[in-house]
Amino acid sequence: MPLSVKNIEEKVILFIERNNLLDKNEKVLLGLSGGPDSVFALHFLHKFRHKYKIELFALHVNHGLRNEESEDDEKFCKNLCERLNVEFNSVKIDVKKFSTDKNKSIEEAARILRYEELEKFAGKVGAGKIITAHNMNDNAETVLLNFLKGTGISGLTGIPVKRGKIIRPFLCLTKDEILFYLKKKNLEYRTDSTNLESDFERNFLRNEVVPLIKSKINPSFEKAVFRNSRILRNTKALLSRMLNEVISNYVNYGEGQIEINLSVTGKYGIEAIPEICKKVLKDKFGFDFDFDDWEKVKSVIANQTGRKIELSKDLICVKDRSKLIFKKIEKENTIELGRIRIGSSIRIDDKELKISESDRSKIQFGNDKNKEYISGDNVSEEFIVRKWQNGDKFKPLGMNNFKKISDFLTEIKIPAFRKKEQLVLVNNNNIVWVIGQRIDDRYKILPNTKRILELWLN
Repeated sequence: MPLSVKNIEEKVILFIERNNLLDKNEKVLLGLSGGPDSVFALHFLHKFRHKYKIELFALHVNHGLRNEESEDDEKFCKNLCERLNVEFNSVKIDVKKFSTDKNKSIEEAARILRYEELEKFAGKVGAGKIITAHNMNDNAETVLLNFLKGTGISGLTGIPVKRGKIIRPFLCLTKDEILFYLKKKNLEYRTDSTNLESDFERNFLRNEVVPLIKSKINPSFEKAVFRNSRILRNTKALLSRMLNEVISNYVNYGEGQIEINLSVTGKYGIEAIPEICKKVLKDKFGFDFDFDDWEKVKSVIANQTGRKIELSKDLICVKDRSKLIFKKIEKENTIELGRIRIGSSIRIDDKELKISESDRSKIQFGNDKNKEYISGDNVSEEFIVRKWQNGDKFKPLGMNNFKKISDFLTEIKIPAFRKKEQLVLVNNNNIVWVIGQRIDDRYKILPNTKRILELWLN
């Protein structure tokens, strides 16, 4: 079918419907960079805002990496939104400082901060959806990059169409289709000069590798990868459900340990063990089980009872007859100060920690780090208050990955003499709140949260 503005729009509309991406009468936040993808997204959403009955907001995140060019991007986005009568907001972030402080690449630092700002602003305006303008080319580059880094099947599933409140309605389009649309509609956009450089991994793939693949192997490379990533996503979902069934039959959880019954290999083969380990160790201990860890565990399985190996400074694996046991090593600074149930309080030195039921009408977000709100949908009634221990990990609010408590406290500049006294609130062996500092992202309040809890240290 020849390209046309109409069939490109119809392609997106069909993709939105098939994936149930937009609900009627909701607020939607678009990340607007000023580049061709987000400019296309803005015009599309503006044109069809009445069809979807959405209230559209735009947020421009100024990374401050290209001096005047970055400032011009922001001005362009502001002027564009003013012409379309779309509410515009912008925020400046210090990517270089964050990159240095967190020991992350510029690309990764920019991505983390960008999503943090989108999440914060969505909460501020009550947006139920955050839209990013990723396209089919972005997906292909992500899959290729993950494949080269050996991330396994998860990395090959590509960019998710939906993740929490983030949706990507334009993954069904190639870059060429977007540029065609902009040209036909005579729509201006900004070009990021750094995208033309091949210093970054993704740019190198985009500028050097992908063109070779398209010219020598498959001119429809992006479409082929998109089909495969969608197939693999379905495969992963099916395997995940099957794996959960296997885990329910062959895994037992204890206080600070996990037991895997080795009889699972009789029915599913030894290949089941690493998949079980990846899932349960991540869920219970926040431990990323990889290929090298599996090689160690295989040596344990092959040996007699009592064989033990260390996976990290605070996690060991022991063979006990027909079981593999993964244990957390208790540290001296692991001190449980008490337990607290929802609706009650506990004294901690000269302060009182309360956990109580709340509702949306009473939520007052502010700068008081001693008062937080969390989702109570998936928590047990009893919480534990204790000092953090070496190896403790949590997922800081606004971040996608787990971080060690020790690293987190260092990054927020907690003095060494105070670090060892830092307390954490724990539920079901998960850290819910680094008390007085940050809650875990897994417990943030979402639009569909049914039970809200107030945490207050006073």
